[in-house]
Amino acid sequence: MIHRRSLATADLRASGLRRDFITDPAGEDELYIQTYDRTTLWYDAFWRDGRVILICPKLLNFAPLIRSARFMLDGQPTKRARLRRYPRYDLIELRSRYCPAEVSVMGSGLDLATTVSTTELDRFAGMNTHFTMSRDDHPDWIRDFAFYHRKNHGLQAMVLFDNGSTRYPMNAVEEALQQAGLSDYLIVSAPTPYGRTGSGRLKYEAMFLHTALINVARLRFLGHARAVLNADIDELVWTAGATVFDKAVNSRLGYVSFAGEWRYPRRSPAEHALHSEHDQISPENKPCPAKYCVVPRGPFGRLSWDVHKIGPSPLKKLFRRSDIGFLHCRRITTDWKNTSRMTLPVDLRLDPRTRVVLDSGFSDQESEP
Repeated sequence: MIHRRSLATADLRASGLRRDFITDPAGEDELYIQTYDRTTLWYDAFWRDGRVILICPKLLNFAPLIRSARFMLDGQPTKRARLRRYPRYDLIELRSRYCPAEVSVMGSGLDLATTVSTTELDRFAGMNTHFTMSRDDHPDWIRDFAFYHRKNHGLQAMVLFDNGSTRYPMNAVEEALQQAGLSDYLIVSAPTPYGRTGSGRLKYEAMFLHTALINVARLRFLGHARAVLNADIDELVWTAGATVFDKAVNSRLGYVSFAGEWRYPRRSPAEHALHSEHDQISPENKPCPAKYCVVPRGPFGRLSWDVHKIGPSPLKKLFRRSDIGFLHCRRITTDWKNTSRMTLPVDLRLDPRTRVVLDSGFSDQESEP
């Protein structure tokens, strides 16, 4: 079985067209400007249910060009069926009774074509699944995350979007996921700019990629899964009682949301830490933004998915569960966001309840095949 995929990405770099900035670049730092995606027109193109779907960063000033452009499928003109707008990405639908080999667009400054992929919904149908995005995460971290959630929650499959890793080859990531004992996994190459938080009211709106790829996962890969867990590689989910997947499936709307807390290792910042060592807590701990588990075919699964929620913001705390949470492992990071996560608090103490959770997930890891 093939375990790697790529996205059918259309880039406007050669055209000279550039996406406007969400905020005034004069008020932002240089890294914000460097990592802002000014040239991707769509991240991926795939066919599903009589539509070619193009998942795009926010179109902004490209939107008028799209409205007047001519789309073609395998060289034959087609009408745009719909343009859907979401807070951090846009979605273009083109009608097609079959899956074409190519989609192209021509217009003012536009002359692009990419392949069109098929969905892999049947591949993950009925499975407990997880998706995440990773860049340069150590293969040990990926292995341990998958192992823990397989052992504690019955995780069966993962879809991992790789955002241009250079520290480790993809075969090392494949080997890590194989060692975790999953039934299936998929690594999807996604090397486009991630973006960075800005200033003011729209500080998160320039980070198009993450939310867009979450919805690529929803529509192209995981739409028929039993349930889908949204958690980062540095987050270990715990529950009281049933698994997080079972709790989502048995919930009224097929959706559970839960908060996390920071946990720390005892190692010095210079040493390579593992999830299983994050049993220390600080009195200054604050809750981390929520993550969730969702049934794709349930009422909430049909909505657009975001990084920390599904559905309108006023509803996000309504579905927060106290019997589910996650340990946010502070040193499972490359610190690529420059948030100084390598620095540890000085007043750490052992948290016995965290130690029990970690032992339940890792105590017999070495004896597993």
